[in-house]
Amino acid sequence: MNDVDTLVFVEVRFRRKLGFGSAIDSVTYHKQKKLIKTAKLYMLRRFKTVEIPCRFDVVGIDYCPKQQTHETTWIKNAF
Repeated sequence: MNDVDTLVFVEVRFRRKLGFGSAIDSVTYHKQKKLIKTAKLYMLRRFKTVEIPCRFDVVGIDYCPKQQTHETTWIKNAF
């Protein structure tokens, strides 16, 4: 996605049950490194450079069974 002049990579995570933590918690250090590596490859192929301003956002969606609703958390510039 684009935010003015910044390319934004958005990782969206969903959790139906919170037994293993929230959706946001599922974006571990290892996952972040994979996302960064993939973004660099994308920018090299698409723009021929990695010097474009970019950021990584995380959107976490957790299901709340008691209320039968979803709680959404959006962290801009998460890592």
